[in-house]
Amino acid sequence: MVVGGCGHVGLPLALAFADAGLEVGIFDVDAAKLARVAAGEMPFLESGADALLARLIGTGRLHFSAESSILRRSGVVVLVVGTPIDEFMNPSMTLFDTVVDGLAPEMVDGALVILRSTVYPGTTEYVADRLRRAGLSADVVFCPERIA
Repeated sequence: MVVGGCGHVGLPLALAFADAGLEVGIFDVDAAKLARVAAGEMPFLESGADALLARLIGTGRLHFSAESSILRRSGVVVLVVGTPIDEFMNPSMTLFDTVVDGLAPEMVDGALVILRSTVYPGTTEYVADRLRRAGLSADVVFCPERIA
């Protein structure tokens, strides 16, 4: 599994997956932040995360990369993207266009893509269509912040 995003949502999620025994690739374009995390340092305050990261570093279940080629290693990708809005607070797909277009060449055909962001209705279908236009058949699902 690859979690795209080493921020306040993606990193704790990646740590939780690794703590559950999964092998997790953490992808982020911020190489300096990745290096800090790989060295065992949380880049922000998250209750209990320092100890969890320290415990997981030596397990071999965490892999860090600022290169999108890490997506080739997994058929499951969790995209953690900020809420896509424009300067007038209206829904905007520009960020998803950029992310999907940049990552699609590295994604495994038939991948499961999980959107772990606050998104507007229709975003899941929009991302699936964008991946299809890039030549990929991917299952795209949305994972809300809380599941009742």
